[in-house]
Amino acid sequence: MNRSVTEENQRQLLDQILMQHKEKVSACADDEQFEIFVCEQVLRNYKLENEDLLAGMAIAGGNEGQLDSFYLFVNGNPIAGVVEEGDLSDYRKNIVIDLILIQSKREPSFKETVVQKMADTIVDIFDLSRSQQDLAKLYNSELVAAIMRFRDVRRILSTKFPNLNIEIVYATRGSTSEIHKKVKDRSDNLIKELAELSPTQTTIKFSFLGALELIQIASLAPKTERPLRYSNLLMAGGRGGFICLTRLNEYFAFITENGELLYHLFESNVRDYQRDVEVNKEIQESLKNPTDDDFWWLNNGITIIGSKVYVHPDHLVIDEPQIVNGLQTSQEVFNYFHGKSGTPDERRIQVRVIESASPDRVIKATNRQTAIGAEQFYATEEVHRNIEKIFPAHGLYYDRRKNYWQNRDKPRNQVVGIKELTQDVTAILLGRPDSARARPSQAFAKANVELRNKIFSNDYPLTLFVNCVKLQKAIEAFLRTNNIKAQMRTDLRFYVSFAVSRIVLGKSSPTAEDISNVDVSKIPASSFEKGLAEAKKAYELLGATESAAKGPELLEEIKKSLNA
Repeated sequence: MNRSVTEENQRQLLDQILMQHKEKVSACADDEQFEIFVCEQVLRNYKLENEDLLAGMAIAGGNEGQLDSFYLFVNGNPIAGVVEEGDLSDYRKNIVIDLILIQSKREPSFKETVVQKMADTIVDIFDLSRSQQDLAKLYNSELVAAIMRFRDVRRILSTKFPNLNIEIVYATRGSTSEIHKKVKDRSDNLIKELAELSPTQTTIKFSFLGALELIQIASLAPKTERPLRYSNLLMAGGRGGFICLTRLNEYFAFITENGELLYHLFESNVRDYQRDVEVNKEIQESLKNPTDDDFWWLNNGITIIGSKVYVHPDHLVIDEPQIVNGLQTSQEVFNYFHGKSGTPDERRIQVRVIESASPDRVIKATNRQTAIGAEQFYATEEVHRNIEKIFPAHGLYYDRRKNYWQNRDKPRNQVVGIKELTQDVTAILLGRPDSARARPSQAFAKANVELRNKIFSNDYPLTLFVNCVKLQKAIEAFLRTNNIKAQMRTDLRFYVSFAVSRIVLGKSSPTAEDISNVDVSKIPASSFEKGLAEAKKAYELLGATESAAKGPELLEEIKKSLNA
């Protein structure tokens, strides 16, 4: 077949996929929607909440150095906001930092100038002689903040010798078979430059994604089921409980995809990683130096829960698996086999598999013996269950169990994560848009029980949570339709919702009942316009920077203007 015809067919098929995708995201321009689509494909194994996905795209909007998206993970956890020493204290050993940088252009080809500008920016990220002040002369404040956050994470974790994975992605609607040699040469040179700037414990990958590659990734059905091969099924209980022995290399296959650890399998356990160094040394020793003793004799094993478990003659199929106990063992098995997947190993590990549609009690019980963070059990509280139940009646879906609704193909713009809801309530009810903007995870800290109770109380009408989400989503749609640049949207969205709620209700401190009684659909456009005008005026007065949006002065200026 003629190559040009094939490539045109691929572009048309991709455009069709993009049309279907557009129905599942908030209204936005085609270029921005393409960026969202690409990020979803590149980051599919991280299972990000909507808020975390969009946060990585906040660097776009001018002076972004030909990078649309900037994502930072530590052991699979997205890192956002200001990072302090204590925020990373749970990470002790065998730490993996993932830095993923993406450029998405809805163009029919790959360009050398784009790769060159990307390369210049990425080198600046790693060139420590470039100070924050130097970077601010070249790039927008969101990108500078992301760079400094990355540098802070590396500095804080440096004495623990983390492994660094750098993935650079350039995506278009073009064909990778037609990439000019100069373009590929420039990407190869960038890899060499980064290897010199970060010479130890670093892997670097530069990927070109064209129409064909994006179609192939998008066509992979979301994997809610995973097979676990076993050599012995020791017990099958009548209530969906199983105990089996599986070979170590088969367990490695269960927890990885394309040789990389699937962090989302550990969402209920990951904060407890590597607390007991001695235990992990013993696990390492057992793996590296086999004896006549089988591995499962020396190890407490793994506990997995799933919404459904299907039994086959040589394997179990587990739907929505979560590894709720055995993270240290899993991590050490991954470390042992990483880079040599497919290596047979007759040693076996014991795995408990529990079928449970409501796994919260199992998660609590299996982790009770460990010093796990309060945020791990956050979603089990009654108020969150009630929010989950009421949201569908209002066209919303509360992701109390992370990715539960996205796995059921609900539109992304209707799915609300816990972090997103926390930010919305913090800005609108508590009147702290600065905290919602600068410290999105503040409420999840162990010491902040009082703050969490102020945000999520059983005494609040459930429609409060509905209205906070609806108002915030309406504000963000308004900002998009008014062509507010991405950086300003990111900085001001919570301040505008704060202002609009005060304008509509005519109160400086509206109650939960006040907010729950608002019909968001009937708020006049003039209130949105006034809220934006007040927030924008104060923002520009303070320099229109990210630091202004994260500091207390902006909120005080808006309050003075509104007499709130």
